[in-house]
Amino acid sequence: MMAKIWIDVSNAPHVHFFKNIIQRLKHQYEILLTARDYGPILDLLELFRLPYIPVGKHGGKTPEGKLIESMKRIIELTDFITKEKPDLAISKCSVELSRVAFGLAIPAINITDNDKSLAVNKLTFPLTTKIIAPKAITEDALIECGASPAKIAQFYGVCEMAHISEFTPNPRVLDELEIDNIKPILVIRFEPVLAAYLEKASPLFNVLKLLQEEIQNGQFILFPRTQEQAELARKIIKNAIIPKRAVDTLSLLSYASLIIGAGGTMCREASILGCPTISCYPEELLAVDKFLINLGLMFHSTNPIEITKLALDLIRNSNKQKQLVRKIISTFDNPSEIVINEVRNQS
Repeated sequence: MMAKIWIDVSNAPHVHFFKNIIQRLKHQYEILLTARDYGPILDLLELFRLPYIPVGKHGGKTPEGKLIESMKRIIELTDFITKEKPDLAISKCSVELSRVAFGLAIPAINITDNDKSLAVNKLTFPLTTKIIAPKAITEDALIECGASPAKIAQFYGVCEMAHISEFTPNPRVLDELEIDNIKPILVIRFEPVLAAYLEKASPLFNVLKLLQEEIQNGQFILFPRTQEQAELARKIIKNAIIPKRAVDTLSLLSYASLIIGAGGTMCREASILGCPTISCYPEELLAVDKFLINLGLMFHSTNPIEITKLALDLIRNSNKQKQLVRKIISTFDNPSEIVINEVRNQS
């Protein structure tokens, strides 16, 4: 009988992280995939044809709502996992998986790349059998959140290397979104306003006004987090493309002229795909973002005028950026390999 691996997906980027890992593990292990109903998670799982069990939902912006929905999800998962009896649990620091796995004595592997999400880290690290993290996050930072040194395994690079491993861009995304590959393609990703760790607003609305004036034939593909963001952006750029369902963003970023993002994952994905990338994240940057910026793979500013000037310069010199990226990421580790090796060691 094959060992059973439980993977929990609680945020959209986790789908990209785990999809290739699941494809490789499913030949040797029975995969049990649970997913929280939050943002495009379920649509992405359908897009990549990954069988899953929906359990729970996001609790919204307030601490009370988050706590209540998390507790409900723990109860539902406890009932489900008690029946399924997996041999090993894996997540990107799912609070609910960590608590349930610990309570049911199931070994758990957690992958982390967010050194600023202190509440989540403190709730998951002490309950985790193994913590996998980029070297950009210091061991001391992990230990301060409850990780013991013996549990830590680190790699050189970023988690998004797992997203693009074995990836080939699919031009079909251009047809689906009715994009002309000859004209500039500008991807805009808004800040995660529902995240507990975010307090400031990004400058993206002002940036959109300036870019629309500077790039007359630009095609703006917007990824808002809320309906309110979408409505405000539509008032600025009336012909903006706002996908209604999950799309193959990795392929889109491969063809894009530029991305300006106030989040993390899409910017990091774009930067290692060779797409010119500007982060306008309004809070203190994550260690992994600083790592990419120091290597010249990503740029950061919260000044709308500076962002606009930088955007125009990056679009003009995009080929130079792609050459730099190819050279640098050849030295990065693929975290998928670390996860798979750890699964084999523990099962």
